[in-house]
Amino acid sequence: MGADLMLRPLFTANYVKHEPNFRHWVKVRDELLLRGDTRGADIAQRHVASYLDEMYRQGYFRDYYNSVGLLYAFGMSWKDDVAGALTNKQGKMRCRRARQLLKLLAEREPEFELNLRSRTISKGESRANVTRHYHRRYAQLKRFLGEAIDRRMAITCSL
Repeated sequence: MGADLMLRPLFTANYVKHEPNFRHWVKVRDELLLRGDTRGADIAQRHVASYLDEMYRQGYFRDYYNSVGLLYAFGMSWKDDVAGALTNKQGKMRCRRARQLLKLLAEREPEFELNLRSRTISKGESRANVTRHYHRRYAQLKRFLGEAIDRRMAITCSL
């Protein structure tokens, strides 16, 4: 479960652009698996994953509701702090509200940093890698919201 945010026209155009290649490689992978060619299927799967990433690269942002979610690291929740408060009844976030979300996040950066420093690190992880991951996700969300504002596009939110 998670929050899905879309700049629908950008997302749709990008998705449609990459979907044929994604479907092609899914078909190739499945045919190779049926023939028992696991090595070839593994190579095809890399193409499947690559095109899937491409399909969601533009006009889309996803975050989780649980403790690994970005908003959780800010001490916030998509359901409690964003849904309804920053979206309309149709689940759209207008530019003014996107600016508000950016402002809320900026105000909570000290809490974000504190939460990252006190976060429990799982076996096999390093604090530096976890911190880098959250900073990268935060930069992605800021770019996504900034793009919506710059293009004057409402964000479709499934929260």
